[in-house]
This record gives sequence, structure tokens and C-alpha cells, in this order.
Amino acid sequence: MFLGSAVPKRTPSFLSPLRNVTRAFNHCLHSFFSKIGYSVGSQPVLFFLLFLLLVSFSAGIFRLAFAKKLQYGFISTRARSIDEQRIRDDFHGHTSDHAQQFLVSIRRSDGGSLLSREDLGEVLRLERWLASNFTVYHNGRSFVHTDLCGNRCGSNGLLHHFKSLVDKVDTPENVIIDHPKSWHGEVGFLVAHHLYGVHKKGEEEELIPYNSPLLRSNKTLLSRVEMINLYFEAPLESTAALQMATEWETSMMRWSDGQTNFPDFTVNVMGDKVLGQEMQRGGMTLIPHMLIGFAMTLTLTVIIIHKALNAGLGDLFPVFVIVIGVILAPIGAVLFTFGLVGWMLIEIYPILIVLPTLVIAIGVDDAFLVLHCWSQALEEIDKVKYETRTEAISVLLSKVLVEVGPSMLLTSFTNFLAFAVGSYFAPPAIQVFSIVAAIAMLVDFVFEIICFCSLLAVSGRFYKAGTMSSTTPSKFISKLMFDYSKFITRPLVQLVVMGATAMFFAFSVYGAFTIQVQINSTRIIPSDSPLQISDSLLREHVWKEFEAAYVYINAPPDIGDEAQYESFKSMVHEFEALPRCLGANATMLWLNDYELAMNKIWSFYAAFGMNTRLDNSDVPYFLNNVGSAWNTSVKWHREDGNAVVDSFVFYIGFHNANSWNERAENMNNWRAVADKWKQFNVTVYSENSAVYDGIFNMGPTTYQTAAFTLGSMVLVCMLFVPSLIGVCAAAFAICSISFGVFGSLSWLGFDLDPITMVAIVMSIGFSVDYTAHICYHFHKAHGTLPPNSDPSEYVHSAINAVGMPMIQAAASTMICFLPVSIHPDYTPQVFVTTIAIVVVLGLLHGFLILPSLLSLIPGAVFSTGLDTKRNTVVEERADEANVIIQAPTKALDPLLPVV
Repeated sequence: MFLGSAVPKRTPSFLSPLRNVTRAFNHCLHSFFSKIGYSVGSQPVLFFLLFLLLVSFSAGIFRLAFAKKLQYGFISTRARSIDEQRIRDDFHGHTSDHAQQFLVSIRRSDGGSLLSREDLGEVLRLERWLASNFTVYHNGRSFVHTDLCGNRCGSNGLLHHFKSLVDKVDTPENVIIDHPKSWHGEVGFLVAHHLYGVHKKGEEEELIPYNSPLLRSNKTLLSRVEMINLYFEAPLESTAALQMATEWETSMMRWSDGQTNFPDFTVNVMGDKVLGQEMQRGGMTLIPHMLIGFAMTLTLTVIIIHKALNAGLGDLFPVFVIVIGVILAPIGAVLFTFGLVGWMLIEIYPILIVLPTLVIAIGVDDAFLVLHCWSQALEEIDKVKYETRTEAISVLLSKVLVEVGPSMLLTSFTNFLAFAVGSYFAPPAIQVFSIVAAIAMLVDFVFEIICFCSLLAVSGRFYKAGTMSSTTPSKFISKLMFDYSKFITRPLVQLVVMGATAMFFAFSVYGAFTIQVQINSTRIIPSDSPLQISDSLLREHVWKEFEAAYVYINAPPDIGDEAQYESFKSMVHEFEALPRCLGANATMLWLNDYELAMNKIWSFYAAFGMNTRLDNSDVPYFLNNVGSAWNTSVKWHREDGNAVVDSFVFYIGFHNANSWNERAENMNNWRAVADKWKQFNVTVYSENSAVYDGIFNMGPTTYQTAAFTLGSMVLVCMLFVPSLIGVCAAAFAICSISFGVFGSLSWLGFDLDPITMVAIVMSIGFSVDYTAHICYHFHKAHGTLPPNSDPSEYVHSAINAVGMPMIQAAASTMICFLPVSIHPDYTPQVFVTTIAIVVVLGLLHGFLILPSLLSLIPGAVFSTGLDTKRNTVVEERADEANVIIQAPTKALDPLLPVV
């Protein structure tokens, strides 16, 4: 016997409680939609004014502000880097986490070396000019960087010291020009963070003639320096200072792009403030593409509505009213939501720029669903006399919302739930995106009723009787759907479909769990931004040649205790032995210089037979005299007349990191060593540690969010589809589409990064639209069709109810995103690809996979839970309205909803 053949329906005992809950729930839904539909149909102007009142909240848009530190947008608020940043700020006395760290990279315009006295002098002149003469205006007031930098104005002090050593090469003084450290006597100081593209003598394949005294000197071990980095820092303790720093960085980027003040140099810049500005600008460049997509969607909407209503030239006004309603409802939802976010002072991220297109696409989908059912009711409206048409419209709008309202609510609420659950586990940027999207989903559902349906009711009053009588689907389309339903319910076809689906699901799951977690800063920078060059310089030089790890010792060893001091040295050696470490020659530790200075003094004491040992007693003398450069790196106090070191920081150099993942691997190694030596309370800091945490948490956060989102959506589906197998079928379809999107992105070569993470969360909610409608109407068909109906009839009933709106929705969605697809930046490419995959997989599941699967399920396990009896007086009066339609001369009874 065919598995889907009709069998006597009995509700399994374990499903009885669920059936009762669902029956009560659906009864409430039908009662609500019948009453709200009648009310909107009776008072459309009132509800439209309510819509306009709510949209007035959009004034909050003018209060929107982007997040100040975008790099923290993709890490959890519980990430380790948050504590590391706090410890670093406490050590340096920073009261704000918005400190400026701005990089200026300088190269010769002719590609030559900067290792000459003249070029070094000119670089330092450029540094002084940028600090003291580069004038920027903010709120009508001029300022320079020295007005901002406070106690951090000396960021390039070591480069000045390096230049002074270069000037002493020809003198008797003992200086060595080397990399990563240069030496003045026995004291070494770090230059690796300033000098890049460094070549040493003897490293070249061919002998280079050293045509300057500086290069010929045996005190110079370097032969070439291709790039010099300057650093500009400021504490930014106030909002005004933060705004000024942002203005300064933005002006610097504009100046550096083709500057003529220093024609011998090419200047590139990078800073988190200007990076945020460029990301915002990149997001704004999407707006023209989105407007074109909106216009194309509007054109398609006009065509669909005109065809759906079979409108003539005399019906252009009602068609125009409906078109306005289709577009105005989702636009109003976007404006209201962003206005609400603005009033709540929630900082947003550039990724939200794509949200309006998403909301418009989903809103148009719901409108098409309502319009499809409404167009089938126009035959009845055409038969009503003009004087009774207002009452009939109210009744028929009530019936339309009873028919499609639960399905709209299901998709809207599951979309809301998908984003809401996604926001719980997500990092701040995705959390804000998810929260705003969740609000927009619910607001759009409300606006579809009070805006679109009210305008739909208004348009019905302007129809000319008899002009829209042929609104039912053509016989050809109806027969095509019927034949298609017969075809996909054949056993052989079902077997092929299920087999192909299983293979696709397996490949998708494999792709989803093998996708590479990868952060690439190039992807978030607009393709036409000058920062693209700066980013390439970071990859080609800075990451490969020198990047520092800041190691904070919060429980310093007692250096007078030989065992403790030796343990500390072992820890330092362990850091220096890590992969990609430059070794001891790149380590900057104040204790090394302190011990060296004390040994010199003690050698003098030893000549007089005096015994000495290393301890903290001479730390104040050292920091105030010989080692004054270490003053900001050591925190100490006096206790009972003795010097006590509270904490200090030292630096270890690393190189040959070719990607963000390798840099994140470095961070993991640093933290592992720090955790091992708990007695010293070690904290390792990197200015990009927030990004590294994002890499570490990207995979687990994405999988966790997806799992909880899918689980919550299944629970919601159980309210609408009470049969256990029916729920499982819906859950499988949602999982299949979600994994299909995830896996397809992997197979297409996309990595798991913050952008694809947002796209995947979005696709989970979006996938519901193509499965919920079919599941709900297939389930509903078991309560409306005769018990012995063929499985193909249930399939035909579901596809006939929502098939055409699904096709129209898919077409409008693709057309809406089509102009975005030609945008050159990475972010829109990810979203367009994701949307295209969702649409294709959604149509396949809605028209093929899900109907085939549902038709395999025995009818006995479907407990409809739907109360097919009348549940409101409005539904009873709707029958009376049908009598009026059949006999227009009969008086119309009052059609008032009764509670």
C-alpha cells in the first residue's frame, strides 16, 4: 500500500495535548484575524493614520550613531581581550578605551632606500610638521595633533634617537646601526617597529656598492630601509577629543592621497577612526544600488498587481493605491525601526546598511500572499452593488486575513525568533544587526495589516463593477499545478527526490563543518579606499618583519630571590622560543638594562672588595638616571624606605605572520605561556587581540547560534503544525536550507568571517518563508479536504494556495538585490550570493522537496488542530455576505465582530 494513501484519521494519544493546545491557539488566531480584518476594512483611513503616527518615530534616525570601536563589534563582551585591554589601560592610567593609535607609513616615491642622513632628517621633519603644523578644523576651531596627544606625544622618540646615532657614525662614539635593535655602547634600543623593508649587508645576492659614508662604515650593519613607520597617539578622554581625532585622521587620509608637501615621499595612513569612517562610506555606496533595486522591485510589483487583478485602464487608481501599500509598509517598518534604535541611543554598525533591502524583500513577500488571496475574492466584490460594497469589503478582508494571516504570522514570528535568538549569543555587531532585524520583522507584520490592508480596502471601493471579474488563475496554470502535484507524488519521483536531497544535505553538512575561519581586513575596506594600500603594507612588511607582544607582569618576581628571578628568566626564554619569535635580540626588558648597569657599578665596588647583589634597592636611581627611558614601563612605590616594584611591561618581537589566522595563532601561544606562569600574574596584550578573539569564537558562536535558532523555530512550528512528523518535516526543510546556504558558501570558496556570519544568521530566518507557508497550508488541507483524498490533492491544495506568491516573492527578492550584485565590495557580494542561494534552495524545498516529503507521510499522523467550525460571528456573517453577493437585492445585515 502506498505510504501516503488515505487511512482513517486518528490522533495518537501522545499528541492529544498538543492537538488541544493547537486547536485553541488557532481558534484565537482566527478570531483575531477575522476581527482585525473587519475593523481595518471598516475604518481603513483610521488605521492608515495610525500607521503614519507610528512612522513619525523615524525622527530618531537623526540620532543614529556608529560604534566608536568597530574592531570590538565582532567579539563577545566576555572575550579575554576585554580584560587584557582593561589591564593595559589601568597600567598606563588611561580612563578611556578610545585611545588613538594612528600609523603613518613613509616610502620614497622612487622606491629607493630611506637609510641616509638626509632622508631620515626629512622623515623627522615630516613627523614634526604633521604633529605641529597640520591644521584641522572642528566645529569652527582649528587644532593640531599636539593639542590632542597629551602625555603620548613622544611616540616616535626612539626614531629620533636612531637618527642621533646615525649622525654619530663618523664619530669615535661606540654606536652600531642594526635591526631589530641598534646599540649605543652596551645599551640596545628597539628600532624594528619603525624600520621596515630592511636589508642587511651581505644578504643581497649581488654586491651593492655602498656609495655613502654611512653605508661604508663598519658601524652600519644595514644596507637598505624601504619604509619608515611613524606613530601618532592620543588618550582621547572626552567625546570632543574623540571627534577631533576622527576629524584629524580623516583629513590625514585625504591629505596623504596624492600629497605634494613632501614630493620625495609616498605617504600612507591607517587608524581605527579613519577605518571606521571608510567602512561607513563603503556602506553608504550601497544606497544607489539599493535605490535602483527598489525601483526595479516597484516596477515588477506594478506588473504583478496589474496582472493579478486583471485591471483595465479604468482601474489604474486602485492599482496605484495597492502598489503604494505594497512598498510603503516595509519602508515604514524600516523607518520606524531605525528611528526606534536612534531614540534608544543604540550604536550601529555599517553592516546594517543591507537591512532595508532585506525588510523590503520580506515585506513584499507577505503583500503578495495577501494579494493572491484578495485577487480571488474580487469576483465576489464585483457582484456587490456599490452601496453595499463597503460592508462587503470589510467581510471579505476579514476572510482574507483569516486565510493568510496565520501563515504571515508564522513566517514573521519565526523570522523574529531567528534574529532574536541569534542576538543572544552573538558579538555586539551581529547582536545589534539581529536585534534591529527582529524588531523590523514584527513591525513589518503589523504594518502589512494597518498600512497595506487598509490601502487594499480603500482600493476596493474604487473598483468598477464588472471590470475585474476574471481574476482566478488561468485554466492552463491551474492544470499545470495539478499535473505537477501528480508528478511529484509518484513513488519513483519521490525516491529520486529524497535520494538527491540526502546527498545534497550530506555535502552541505560537510561543507558547513569544513569551512575555513578566516579574517581578512581587505574585505571590510571599500575597494576604492586609500586604506587598501595601507593594509597591503601591513601584510607585506609589518606582519612579516616585526610585530610586538606586550607582556604585563602584574606580580613581579623578587629579583633579590635568585630562584624567583631565574624562574622569571625561564618564562622570558619560553616566550622567545615560541614559533615566529625574533629571539632575544628583539626583546625589550628593563631588567636586562638594569642588571647591565648594576654590573658596571658593582665591578667598581668589587675592586674595593665590596660584595653586592641584585635587588630592587637601586631601581629608583636607575629609572631616574641611566634607564630613564623605562620610566613609563615600570610601576613602583616605597614601603618602609625600600623600593617595591608593583608591575612592569616588556616587549617581545615576532615576525613572519602572513595572515590574520597566523597572528591569532601567535596570540594563542602567548596566552598559553602566560597561563603557565601564574605566579607572575602575566597578561599579554596586542592592539588586535579583539580581532583574534573574534577568530577564535567565530566558529563556535556561529554553530551555537544556528543550533539554538533552529531549535526555537521548530518549537514555534509546533503551534501551527501539531503533527510530530509534520513538525519534523518542517524542521528538516529549515535545517536543509540553512545547512545548504552554509555549505554552499563553503563550496563556493567563501570563508567564515564576520560578514558571512551575519549572512548565515540572516539566511536562517529568511529560509522559513519558503517552508512555513507550504507546511501550514499542507497541514491545513488535511482539515478541509475529504479524509480519503489522494496525497497529490493535499500537495495541489498547498501549492495552489501559496505557489504563485512564492514565485512572485522570489522574483521580487532577486530583482531587488540584482543591482547590489554589481557592487565591487566584498560585503554586498556575500549578501547577494547568500540571498540567491536562499531563494533557489527555498523554491526547491517549497515546490519539490517538502511536498514530496509531506506526501509520504500517512494522513493518520496529521492532527490538524484547526477548528474548522465557525469561531466568530464575523465568519457566520461572512456566509450571509455570500448570500448577498448571490442576491444583491437582499438587504445587508450589520456585519459587526462580536467578542
